[in-house]
Amino acid sequence: MKLDASSVVPLYHQLKEILREMLKNGAWAEGQEIPSERLLMEAYGVSRATVRQALGELAREGLIIRKQGRGTFSSKAKIAQNLIGEPSFVRQVSEQGFEPSSTLIEASVEADTPEHIAKVLALTTLRQTFRLCRIRLVDDEPLALETLYIPRHLAPNLLGQDLQTLAVMEYLQAQGNFSLTHSATSIEPVLTNEFEAAQLGVQAGMPALSVERTFYADSVPFCLQKRVIRGDRSKFLLTVYHNSPTGEVVKVGLEVRQPGQPQSV
Repeated sequence: MKLDASSVVPLYHQLKEILREMLKNGAWAEGQEIPSERLLMEAYGVSRATVRQALGELAREGLIIRKQGRGTFSSKAKIAQNLIGEPSFVRQVSEQGFEPSSTLIEASVEADTPEHIAKVLALTTLRQTFRLCRIRLVDDEPLALETLYIPRHLAPNLLGQDLQTLAVMEYLQAQGNFSLTHSATSIEPVLTNEFEAAQLGVQAGMPALSVERTFYADSVPFCLQKRVIRGDRSKFLLTVYHNSPTGEVVKVGLEVRQPGQPQSV
């Protein structure tokens, strides 16, 4: 595909879109070096500044990795994670052939839960919650920083469990003798602060997705889950069903980049 110098679309953007499509279609395998700046300049008849701007945008989107003195390489592809269906991170990742794991950062009791969290969890007189902070990993690479807030009276022995491997949602339902009926999710783009960046292995200020999900048993909220998910490894997908015979209206998912797969849109 050639660039159109007469177009109102800047050359760097045209080049970026061409390379993006090639990456998406698997032109380069995960970790494979893509053509150098000089080769791209020659192939498309553009300046070094144009090439660098195109590559810079692809790098910010997480599609390529630029290594000083070594070259530019294709980044990792993605796996999917449903946000409104299956609540288990472990099952979603495992079913796609990857290895999920967790690292526990902190487990504590919030004696006086912050007002906004108490309101979400419908806490009035009993304001104590457990606060669990974990890193969720895919194939040993940090993907998300997760913080859970759980009313203490629902699972008083929670801190005595192996919290690195515990399936918290299943444990809560078993201890409370209730079943998950639905959840409410909010998503917004953010920039990682220093603490989040350190835990996720990225630079502070990197784009991320903030996902807050409240789980309910009928009308009773029993867990507030907050995740900061690396923006260079993930994106959300939204599928809307029209006249679906199953009655399903909308499906939302998160894709996580993983080696050896083409990019998807």
